[in-house]
Amino acid sequence: MKKKLFFVIAVVLCAVIGVCSFAGCGKPTAAEEFDAFREKIITVMKDNGLNTDNFKANQSAEAVNNLTKLAADYDSKNYVEKIKEIVLKDSAVKSDIEDVESARQEMYDQALSMAIVVGDGMVNNHNADTIYNSSVLIDSWWKTYMEFKSSGTLTTINTYTPATEDDCAYAGVVYLDFKSKDDYNFVMLVIWEDGRVGYRYGNNKKQFVYFDYEPVNEYAHVYISSKAGEGYISRDAQIVKDCYEVVQSQFDGLNVEDYEYLTEQKYTIDEEEWLSLCAKYFPNEVE
Repeated sequence: MKKKLFFVIAVVLCAVIGVCSFAGCGKPTAAEEFDAFREKIITVMKDNGLNTDNFKANQSAEAVNNLTKLAADYDSKNYVEKIKEIVLKDSAVKSDIEDVESARQEMYDQALSMAIVVGDGMVNNHNADTIYNSSVLIDSWWKTYMEFKSSGTLTTINTYTPATEDDCAYAGVVYLDFKSKDDYNFVMLVIWEDGRVGYRYGNNKKQFVYFDYEPVNEYAHVYISSKAGEGYISRDAQIVKDCYEVVQSQFDGLNVEDYEYLTEQKYTIDEEEWLSLCAKYFPNEVE
């Protein structure tokens, strides 16, 4: 009887251990999430000509449903070609491949490198159990809140910056639909409380759209490239307004106040920590 009871307990224990082990294997650690997250971003940055030598691994120290179809929409609706057609109507349009290429690299650098720095801090400094669905406050000389989400091939980066003496509050959302180095789409939408908007788009085909539009002050510029080795720039407010109308539906439902929830942060990266993290990735830019 004792032998039988012991055997039953042993079987139950083995089953429990097996289930626990399986569950552990099914959920990646925060470090594993960050490695995959970083590798995806580094791949996109490298593909767009950026130096990522300092973004190597192991350094010490909710998506909107209608936007998940963005990649297909760009192919079917020809957004880039439509915007290019509008820009070329500007009699003062400037053809400048070098400036447009520089703007494209700057877009990916600013939008994605900061996310790697924040993710590094979450994993290596704050022992986060996941890098997703948790707001982080970057409490440096400016305050910005950031959150990562993941759904299938889509990575979402939400940001919110409160109002200051110099500017109103604004929010931004990045959608990176990454299937592979040869198949990805990048969209960034920025909205200010005073009605200004910023729009950035890029993909593996080196198509690129970048514009800022201020309805009140009529300050505007647009950079456009429908293929590698091409670049046009317009600073005509009406032209940029017409470009905005092509993609305006992508801003539907986006409001700055909807991102205020990010101020209920789980982690805080203070100025000293931020400078230390940046020094790892940008050693030549941080004193």
